[in-house]
Amino acid sequence: MCQWTMAPPHRASQSSQGDAPDIARAIEAMVAALAQQSAAMMQQHEASMQRQAASLEQQQAVMQQMEAAKVAAEDAHRQHMEALRQLEENRAAAPVFGPEPRPVVREWSLENFLKHHPTKFDGKTNPDAADQWLKDLERIYDAKICPAENRLAFSVYMLTGEAEHWWSSTRSILEERDEPVTWEAFRERFLFEYFPDSIRYAKEVEFLQLT
Repeated sequence: MCQWTMAPPHRASQSSQGDAPDIARAIEAMVAALAQQSAAMMQQHEASMQRQAASLEQQQAVMQQMEAAKVAAEDAHRQHMEALRQLEENRAAAPVFGPEPRPVVREWSLENFLKHHPTKFDGKTNPDAADQWLKDLERIYDAKICPAENRLAFSVYMLTGEAEHWWSSTRSILEERDEPVTWEAFRERFLFEYFPDSIRYAKEVEFLQLT
């Protein structure tokens, strides 16, 4: 005959009572974690609200600056228009005296030029003398504000002998080529003929060596 052994029922009750504190602590930890997470979310929300408020303040400041600039521009425009209006009124009220008289330009004749005692040029001098002759004429022309066409005529008048023949030939060549016969053309070809670049460069080298 078999005998069945049954566990005492009071042991299960004791085990359940032993797990209750662990469950309570787990619930408390979960509640604390949820509370901490909620607090962090609230802090993040408050920080976001603060950033939005700061951005709104910046936008308002920019709008105020733009409005101030607009007001200043409108004020400057009004002042400008008022100044123009005042200028027109003053111009209308000013007495009319007619156009300003033009300065009288005296004709500088060959006689006036010869009063400065320029020297003749025959083309038989050395390059330095030729260069100095042209510079002396230019000094007179610049001092008397002599027109370019007069400079050409007066300079040609001072040529004699070989130099006179040289210019006559040079002028014919210019006219055949349909090139302008001007003071600038005379000066350029005079220096090319009587004070060439090779002489000028040699003089510059000599001057640099002395210095």
